[in-house]
Amino acid sequence: MAAMPGMRVLMPTRLTAEHWLKLRWILLIPALFMIHFGAVSVLVALGTEAEVTTQDNPWLSLADAISVGNPELEAALARYEISRGLITAPEYQQARFESALQHWNRAAELRPYWPYYLLGGLEAAVRLDLPAEDIQRRFDEIVQLAPKERGIDRTLLMLSTFSWQKLTLEQQAWVIDRMQSANYSTRRYVFSVTKGTPGHLGLCSYLPWNIGKQFCK
Repeated sequence: MAAMPGMRVLMPTRLTAEHWLKLRWILLIPALFMIHFGAVSVLVALGTEAEVTTQDNPWLSLADAISVGNPELEAALARYEISRGLITAPEYQQARFESALQHWNRAAELRPYWPYYLLGGLEAAVRLDLPAEDIQRRFDEIVQLAPKERGIDRTLLMLSTFSWQKLTLEQQAWVIDRMQSANYSTRRYVFSVTKGTPGHLGLCSYLPWNIGKQFCK
């Protein structure tokens, strides 16, 4: 077929060694990404299983040094900082819990629709005894994001009971209603770990007697 006047005919060109080299590196990028992702995942797993001490977690620290924007790594660092804070001297606890809160916040920013990162942030906020406004905001974020997620019940109800006096009346009513529909093991756990707190008394005051009688003696 003859070319039309003014049309430039493009002839196939042969790939040079330089072209092949560039193509090889382009093809290697996905493989390198998967190797890097796998290495970080292994380090996070090792760090999660490692014994908690008052020192930095070497596995998680190494993963943090070679990774950017990994929410699971941020969550693992947050959990370690909480556990580390619980065994450290009282004068260093606040720094550990503040570090945990920062990691939970970053994890939630990277994966905003995962309620368990928000729940971790609420735990850190409760341990830091942050103002009522902060506790209320975090509580609402969790409930609005995952109102039917039963996996959050045990921790959320426990933290809410510990923070009872910082919750709004509407939030307290939500907790009471959720306690009524929670399973027995969850109710037993919450009442056992919060015994003697104002929240424990609040639950006993408003829960139906057929539910509260087992735990409010």
